[in-house]
Amino acid sequence: MFIWRTRLAQLQNRLCMLISRCDNPDLRRHALREVEQRLAKWREDMPVEWRPGQDLICGSGSSLMTALLHLSYFSVARTLYWSFMVCGAAQESKPHKIQTVRQAFDPGREFLLCLGSSRAFVRTLNSVMVDVGERRLFYYLVCFFTEIYRFRVF
Repeated sequence: MFIWRTRLAQLQNRLCMLISRCDNPDLRRHALREVEQRLAKWREDMPVEWRPGQDLICGSGSSLMTALLHLSYFSVARTLYWSFMVCGAAQESKPHKIQTVRQAFDPGREFLLCLGSSRAFVRTLNSVMVDVGERRLFYYLVCFFTEIYRFRVF
């Protein structure tokens, strides 16, 4: 599991570097797509029993580590798709681009994926809290993950 956490940390680092750079929206979207592809490959290459989005089927000893891996993954995914939305909003605010009413209110792919990642984060957290029973520990983890990405994205 250490290898998967390390690879995810490398993707997190790449994403944080992209977010902190000053690029034009087109270059940023291209770089974010590359991170999205790497994140999808990371998830697909992982063993099924550890894969985010699956039920936690490991024994109680490794289920906490698996849950932490899932929480990290969903935090990265949420940050990635939030960055897509921010980048898309910057691109759409160009004065020469005219939007229709449907385009203005269409949530878009990135919004739905960001929302799905946030929901999966909460579902994972709830399932582990029920299984493990250590509620206090996981409240601190939620605060930790939220603080890390709040300053990176906003």
